[in-house]
Amino acid sequence: MLLVGVLALSFAAQHVALRQLPAEGLSGWLRMGLFLVSAVALLALAMQFRRFAGAWLIAAGIALNFLPMAANNAMMPTSYEVVHASGAFPEITTADVGEQLGRHTVLYQEDIRFYPLADRYYREFPVLGRNIFSVGDVVELAGLLLVVAQGAAMLVVAAAPKRRPAGSLPAGL
Repeated sequence: MLLVGVLALSFAAQHVALRQLPAEGLSGWLRMGLFLVSAVALLALAMQFRRFAGAWLIAAGIALNFLPMAANNAMMPTSYEVVHASGAFPEITTADVGEQLGRHTVLYQEDIRFYPLADRYYREFPVLGRNIFSVGDVVELAGLLLVVAQGAAMLVVAAAPKRRPAGSLPAGL
């Protein structure tokens, strides 16, 4: 139960830090501090479930997303060129370059630190529509799916009747 509390607190801290606090001045330092602490807490939480192979992928995805965010004022950078080419957000124009949009910042590609790890891929998904994502997002999703699959397999194995080797007697006989 404590782990669920840590997870909820970490997500809440990241939400407040990345969506509510401006990136400049004292608020910017507080924002970066909350981002760092919550990212470390999420990594530690993922490692509490290290018996699940997917937890390692989730931790790797968090780390992959952490690098570009830490280098870009605790905001995930997205290049204006990708936003424009994707057509996913037609309301974003060159006037938005450098602005904070939720937990993202739209920058020109050459201004993004760790560009290969930034939100730079786009695809249309059946339920979500057009979306822009990073390598870290894909690794996290793969980890989550693997955790769910491994958890389901563990439940199936635990529910299966125990088989005795041929010729063995039941306990107590």
